[in-house]
Amino acid sequence: MSASPGSDHLAPLTSIRFLAGVPIVLFHATIMPPIDLERGWLQGFINTLAVAGVTFFFILSGFLLGRRYGEKILNRTTSIRDYLVLRLARIYPLYIAGLLVGAFSFRNREWTYEQLFFAVTMMQSWVPDPKYFTAINPPSWSISVEIFFYLAFIGLVRLPSAVLVVLCLVFYGASCLIQQSNVLPFEIEMWLVYFSPLGRIPDFALGLLLHRFHLHKDAKERAEPFDPGRRTLVEAGTVILWLGSCFVVGAFINAGAHISKGWYYNVPATCLLVYVFSLGGGAVSKAISHPVLVFLGYASYAMYLVHVIIVFRMSYLFEDLGLDMPVLFGVLCVSLSIASSAVIYRYFEEPVRVRLIAYLQRTRRLPPPPLRKAA
Repeated sequence: MSASPGSDHLAPLTSIRFLAGVPIVLFHATIMPPIDLERGWLQGFINTLAVAGVTFFFILSGFLLGRRYGEKILNRTTSIRDYLVLRLARIYPLYIAGLLVGAFSFRNREWTYEQLFFAVTMMQSWVPDPKYFTAINPPSWSISVEIFFYLAFIGLVRLPSAVLVVLCLVFYGASCLIQQSNVLPFEIEMWLVYFSPLGRIPDFALGLLLHRFHLHKDAKERAEPFDPGRRTLVEAGTVILWLGSCFVVGAFINAGAHISKGWYYNVPATCLLVYVFSLGGGAVSKAISHPVLVFLGYASYAMYLVHVIIVFRMSYLFEDLGLDMPVLFGVLCVSLSIASSAVIYRYFEEPVRVRLIAYLQRTRRLPPPPLRKAA
């Protein structure tokens, strides 16, 4: 990454996409045999890291969409149709491939036509039943939420920042009130607060706010002395704060609780993580901007969609072979998820995206897609 303020290169955030995705893989591996960690501080810490990772992706989505499409939508240099087509071309081919593989990967699972319908149309996160929003390929619920973000962005980008702040406060406050009051059945509460698009819209709105603040700060710092040493201290402190908040929440506040409980406690530290590394310029940013980490960051979407399938298949294999080797199981799940995502991104996801957009440009006269930047 360029060390100068105002750089357009967001390699650190791309790398963090990979680093934030690894705990999500670990979370699903540690709740499966042969690991099946007992609920306690370690499982709580892993759970919270995974939940904070999902929150990071949602906040980052708002930040990046604001960066790539905000002015284009407002100035009408990109039509809403073209914007939506480009976003679908980015995520839908691999999403459908993940569903096809997932449909045949889990033992003793038979999918109904209703489950298939909601999954294929990416509407499963609107159904308050885990039999639907975790059907076929469980992580796909968050892609359903992401589709809602893409649509909501068209309206949210036009709102003043003050309105977005109020929206975030109202929705986070409602989530906290719902969970603390215990007035709803747990499954409904879990869906409404954690898995539903409406429950996660403040994450996305915060990303938009961070982008606007980043623009203001970026312009201001062009006229200020650049201090890499200070940036390094801020970056290191931010990472420590983020990990520390995850540990405190997971090991003490939410120890033994479901992952949906109090997920919003880590939102402030996650916002700081996105903002600080969007500025970059410190030694930590430079260290994580290694090309391998950046590449794995690009492949993180593939890792997210395939890792649960890999975890289940490995669990079946260990069970069939009678292996009780939890460390080996965890290492294999993480390693295979990373390796398969790299292959999928290199030989399927990116080639399909490029060819699909090229085809759409030829047949529907779409404008060129945004330049791929490291985030």
